[in-house]
Amino acid sequence: MQPIKENLFKKHDLNLFIKRDDLIHKHISGNKWRKLKYNFEDCINKNKKRIITFGGAFSNHVVALSFAAKLYKIKTLAFIRGEKEYAKNSSLSFAIENGMELVFISRSEYKLKESSLIFKKIFSKNDYYVQEGGSNPLGERGASEIINEIKINYDYLVSAVGTGTTIFGMSKNNDNLNKKTIGILTLKNEDSIKNLIIKNKLNGIKIFSSYHFGGYAKYTEKLIDFILFFKERYNITLDPIYTGKALFAIYDLTQKGFFKKGTTIIFLHTGGIQGILGFNQMHNTRLRLLDNV
Repeated sequence: MQPIKENLFKKHDLNLFIKRDDLIHKHISGNKWRKLKYNFEDCINKNKKRIITFGGAFSNHVVALSFAAKLYKIKTLAFIRGEKEYAKNSSLSFAIENGMELVFISRSEYKLKESSLIFKKIFSKNDYYVQEGGSNPLGERGASEIINEIKINYDYLVSAVGTGTTIFGMSKNNDNLNKKTIGILTLKNEDSIKNLIIKNKLNGIKIFSSYHFGGYAKYTEKLIDFILFFKERYNITLDPIYTGKALFAIYDLTQKGFFKKGTTIIFLHTGGIQGILGFNQMHNTRLRLLDNV
């Protein structure tokens, strides 16, 4: 739990801590470790021989799952959204090195997930299915344990939101503590996330949808500036897909007076640092300065 000493927070009488889940493991970091934990346990208990999942071309989930499966000597297969050329990128080449088999499918077929014909053709009784991003009840169970590790009093717990699995898991535990969970959307999926909040009756979650910087994996120079500034000042690496956007939101909300004086905020660093390399392969930004992460 790392305190962030900043004049901005001192001025507004706030305390900010970062829960460094990015330090859990180099390849199975942050919320990916959390969400895979019980899925792997379930897979092993059911004596399944292979794990099948879905992911994008630079997926943190695919990378983490491939490495964890290598450790457990479990075969893996991932359906990847996009073209075969993506296999050359840093994320997928690493997954292949870990023994993962990749099947590239069209974006339209990808939307169908386990309903697609290609999935039904490949999946067998000896396979174990983990949803994209580890987004299932077992993933939420793993994420809920984050709350148990926080030993200081706090008012807000803030996290980036992709599929919503991490924040839903935390909130189900957080609600019992009468705390507020804040989710910063990193893609344009506000309606689906809010519908899930209503469906699960998670009244303790507040969602901010104005910090996605144009959508998933989109960015502006302002975001790049912030990530580089934070790395230089605190030696903490943020990624441009999730954590960079979410921590930027905390700074911006503080400047706008959202948090009351005397408030303690905990920001969850969900890992995903490997995504920087893939991001740099797609965009010629100054984040290439962080390529050695």
